[in-house]
Amino acid sequence: MTRVGLSAVVAAALVASGAGCVKVEQPARQGLASFDVKVVGVYAPGTTTTVDVVTACAKKYGGQAAVPADQRGTRPCPYAMPRGEVDVQLSATALDVNASPLTDFFGPVSFRAVPGDLTGGYLQRWAQAHQGKAELAQLKVAHLYGPVRFWAEDAPPQPIFDGGAQIIDTQQLPVEPDPRSYASGLSPTLYFEDPTLARVQIPDGWDNRSSPLVGQFLTIGKDPQSGETLTQSCADDPDLDGQPAAMVVTGLDPSGYFITDVTACRLKEVTKDAAGTTQVSVPEPDGFLPGTFGALFVYNYSFPDGLNQGDLLFTVSGSVQEFTSTTQLTFPAWSIAEKVREKSPDQWDKWLKYARPYDISLRTCGLDDVRAPFVTDVTCGQNKRNLKLESLESALVRVRGVRFPQAFTNCDFNADTAVPFFCESKLIADGCPAACDDPTPYCSPALKQCVPDAWGWRDCNFGGETEPAN
Repeated sequence: MTRVGLSAVVAAALVASGAGCVKVEQPARQGLASFDVKVVGVYAPGTTTTVDVVTACAKKYGGQAAVPADQRGTRPCPYAMPRGEVDVQLSATALDVNASPLTDFFGPVSFRAVPGDLTGGYLQRWAQAHQGKAELAQLKVAHLYGPVRFWAEDAPPQPIFDGGAQIIDTQQLPVEPDPRSYASGLSPTLYFEDPTLARVQIPDGWDNRSSPLVGQFLTIGKDPQSGETLTQSCADDPDLDGQPAAMVVTGLDPSGYFITDVTACRLKEVTKDAAGTTQVSVPEPDGFLPGTFGALFVYNYSFPDGLNQGDLLFTVSGSVQEFTSTTQLTFPAWSIAEKVREKSPDQWDKWLKYARPYDISLRTCGLDDVRAPFVTDVTCGQNKRNLKLESLESALVRVRGVRFPQAFTNCDFNADTAVPFFCESKLIADGCPAACDDPTPYCSPALKQCVPDAWGWRDCNFGGETEPAN
């Protein structure tokens, strides 16, 4: 057979086989495909007062109130990282496959923020759509930082857990449609202040036992190739406002290292809570907290090879965790800006000299030299409301005149290998730990007696024999 004849046979075979093919048309897609999500406003809790932007932007426009609405939350003018929750007003419009409004959608729509933690109840997590539009006046959310997007979803609301079990509240949860499409949409990016070491450490309120960003995996700092610099936003410290963050290695450990941001903002000491209740008996003389919250322990699981005390870092990243109420970054990575040991010895403290140790006093510990103290006053700072020591966590400090106890007593009466860190009930009988009013009952009377006994305070006279707090 000639080559031409072979080609003709092959062509005829292909035509014959094609005659048996059936063309199946793709069915037209209908129904909900996505949401158009808009952020109407970001407000202080329970108000219509817009949250502050970073100080550099406020100065540019002549004050917080003068910042244009269309500039708030943009990359050049990010919101300040909020301390505690905020209210976010959102709207979501249902869209079909052609991105046209889907006016016959009437299902429940849930909302969330990434990054961010929802703090409100179920009624602050979803809204019912009417003619394709769902509006939520108060999405209560905390821990917003960096680029943030708000999501709307045809899905159940984000669950609320208590002790590991999900709370089911049929009065606040929507009636679940069957089926859910799980279509979603997200808002344009809203920018918040980037996290600094201090922002990771500053508690939301009067409780020093945890970091507000526990469980978040984040990067602190900027690599030079990004073209950006992490700068400080200091409302109370104009000298450091706008300064580049400078993260210095202050100590090495067989399992990691300590870092301190030496340009972190000084913070005014707040002595009363929102209700006007005095929380600080002896304020700092200059009105500022002794520390800046700008230090952290980086848990590397092994010695951090390649680092030396005094080195400067561009970035550090990891998962924020708490270990015995001490904030750490775990599974870390970092980039080095300057290795001081590669310079002459007179340059080894080039950065470290700015991380000066702070002298701990009885005022820092929380002792106010009055009768009826807290039991935990005598153990220096073992009070969850003490933010003086919290502001110095993981920073360099110095303690003078230390005397160790002569005997060590086991206060673990039930042998569960745990003794409460905080036992804060006020004393009611001449300052004696044995007579302790404990309305919470957080710790037993025997424990309240054991802790001071173990440390040698047996005379129960705290009213005039301690060293003055100042």
